[in-house]
Amino acid sequence: MGGDSDLTPRGVEFAKKLGEFFNDLGDKSEFKVWTSWMKRAIDTAQHIDVVQERLQKQRFIFPCICTFTFQTKLLTVSLF
Repeated sequence: MGGDSDLTPRGVEFAKKLGEFFNDLGDKSEFKVWTSWMKRAIDTAQHIDVVQERLQKQRFIFPCICTFTFQTKLLTVSLF
């Protein structure tokens, strides 16, 4: 458990679909994606075409959580 593993094949497909969904939202000039430094979080966000930043490195054992808030124009992909 834990570690910094690659996405599963299903995770790779999810990342592609997440990118397609997000990239079709329209004007994203004010959007930013924040991820943790975990490889799976970065790989999950790789298909999203906006500026990305990495949050402080943290390692916990929880599933990936993706949240999108239209009001703050923030998408976070975090592997806690």
